[in-house]
Amino acid sequence: MDGWFVWGGGLVKEPDGLTLYFECWPTDVTFRGWVTHGRIWRAKAETALGPFHPAGEATLLGAAKELSSAFNPMPVVFEGRTYVFFTGTSSSEDYWSARNSQRVGVAVYKGAELLDIRYPLIDVADPARALMTSNPSAMVTRDGEWVLVFKQVADGEPPVGGRVSIGIARASSPLGPYRIEAKPILGRYGNNFAFEDPFIFADGKGASLLVKDMTGEISGRKGGIVQFSSDDFNDWRPAAGAMVNREIHWRNGDRETPERLERPFLFRNAPGTGVLLLAAKWADRSALLPSPVSITCVD
Repeated sequence: MDGWFVWGGGLVKEPDGLTLYFECWPTDVTFRGWVTHGRIWRAKAETALGPFHPAGEATLLGAAKELSSAFNPMPVVFEGRTYVFFTGTSSSEDYWSARNSQRVGVAVYKGAELLDIRYPLIDVADPARALMTSNPSAMVTRDGEWVLVFKQVADGEPPVGGRVSIGIARASSPLGPYRIEAKPILGRYGNNFAFEDPFIFADGKGASLLVKDMTGEISGRKGGIVQFSSDDFNDWRPAAGAMVNREIHWRNGDRETPERLERPFLFRNAPGTGVLLLAAKWADRSALLPSPVSITCVD
C-alpha cells in the first residue's frame, strides 16, 4: 500500500474466503505514528501465503466515542462471526499521551458489517495494569471458555511507567466480562520488560503462546520470537527449538535481518501445516510477511 506503513495482523477463514485483518497508518506521520493514526483494514486472498488485496478499512473508528485510533488486530472466527480483538487509544495529542491511553477492545463482524463493539474490554483498576493494556490475543478452549492474554503496564515514573508483563483473563463469552488473574503469566522472568506481543492458540496439551523475547533470555537474541506451552494456563514452559531469530530467508536465497520482527500470528491450514505472519520493519519501510511452517501440536 503506497503511502502507508503496514504492520501486524491476523488471518481467518470467513464464509466468503480468507480475510486478513491488519493495521496500517500513513507514512507521513513517521513510524511512531502507529499509536496516534493507526487503522485496521481488511484484505482478501485465495491462499494463506497471499497475495493479499486490500478491501478497505474495517468499520470501527466512530463506533465507540472513546476511540481515536485502533491497531493490533487479532481475529478469531466463532459460530459464524469474526471477533477482532484490538488495541485502541483515546488520545491523539502526542506519542506518550496516546501510548498511555491504550486499552484492549473487541469488535464483532459478519463479513464487513460491524455487529458489536466492546471498548474498553479490560479494566485498569489493578496496579499491574494501571497505566495501559494492549496487544490482546484470545482463544476458546474445548470446554467453551475464552482465554485472553494481553500486555499490561504498571504505574511508574512517567511517561514510560512501570513493569511490563503479560496478563491473562477468562470469560464464558468472547464479549466478557473477563475474570482477570491476579498474577501475570511468565512472571518468573524477573526483568521489567521480558516479553510482549503474545499470541495464544490451542493445542493438544492445552495451549501454546508465542511472544517476542525482549531481552533474549530464552531465544539468545533480543527480539526473537519464542514459544511457551501450558497444560493449565498457569505454568508455562519454553518449547525446545521453537523460535524465530529475526533473520529472513527470501525465496531468491538472500538473507536479511530487519530492525524489528514481531506481532506473531499463526494460521493453521491442513493438519501439520500453517502460515506464520510476522511484521517486519526496515529503516524506511515495513511489511507483513507470511511464512509456511510445520506444526507439531494438534487440536
